[in-house]
Amino acid sequence: MNASKERTPGFGWYSMILIFLALFVGNFMNLGLGMLIPSIREDLGISLEVAGSFSGISFITQVIIAIPVAILSTRLKPKASIGLILICLTAACLLHGFATGAAMIIVGRILLAVFLGAYAGPISMVKSTWIPTDNIQSVNGLQEVSSTFGQVIGTAGVTALLTALSGWKNVMLFLGVVAGIVTIVWFLSYKDNPERPVQLSSGGSVLAPLKEALGHKEIWLLAIGWPGTTLVWIAFTTYWPTYATEIAGMSLNAAGLAIGMIPIGSFIACLVWPASEPLPSYPSP
Repeated sequence: MNASKERTPGFGWYSMILIFLALFVGNFMNLGLGMLIPSIREDLGISLEVAGSFSGISFITQVIIAIPVAILSTRLKPKASIGLILICLTAACLLHGFATGAAMIIVGRILLAVFLGAYAGPISMVKSTWIPTDNIQSVNGLQEVSSTFGQVIGTAGVTALLTALSGWKNVMLFLGVVAGIVTIVWFLSYKDNPERPVQLSSGGSVLAPLKEALGHKEIWLLAIGWPGTTLVWIAFTTYWPTYATEIAGMSLNAAGLAIGMIPIGSFIACLVWPASEPLPSYPSP
């Protein structure tokens, strides 16, 4: 019955709000890069080929670290694991903001890729200890909302943000300040739920989860198909804004609105889906 539905404690929502803020920053940094490349190229005097490598290095880094991070995330408590990836996110933003050349941005993109490739496991551990099962679906929806909202601002809203903050470096520094505050607050305040403690992996082979996953053909099919879709997505979001502004003659604002239609659709879908599809309840054993 809905009357007996367990409520998410206030600290659970507090923890998830910090996570949502970090996801907003990370996804702005990820999808907003293409919109910032024209300004970056003009300011730093780098070629389009070098600018394109910024997205490529992020993808390669995520591929390399995906399995090791997934394994390590089951052996660290969320305060440590999420704290470490928040440090990577903060450093990534600041490196972009203080960049004097392509090298600093590349290092920043690598650190951003660590955040993007690492956050899923630790966040799931936070949910397992602070979010009741009946509320997981709604929280997942809100998590996607925060991610896609970052993508929306990084595309459709980036021109207004560039104007308000007087340039792309100030935008990056602003995001770095937000990420830094979230990081400090997380380390100072996060705690495990004593009533539902996190269950860490202990003993056994560290490769056991990987071996189990590779035993499912669905994992292999997904692994084969994912690079193709990612290649198209990264190429489009990275290069299309430059094509639109330098070749098609569109303004940066118009290009942002056009490419922003994709995350805006995702934002609306994520916002309404949890409310329209309630998680089914099951009898207690």
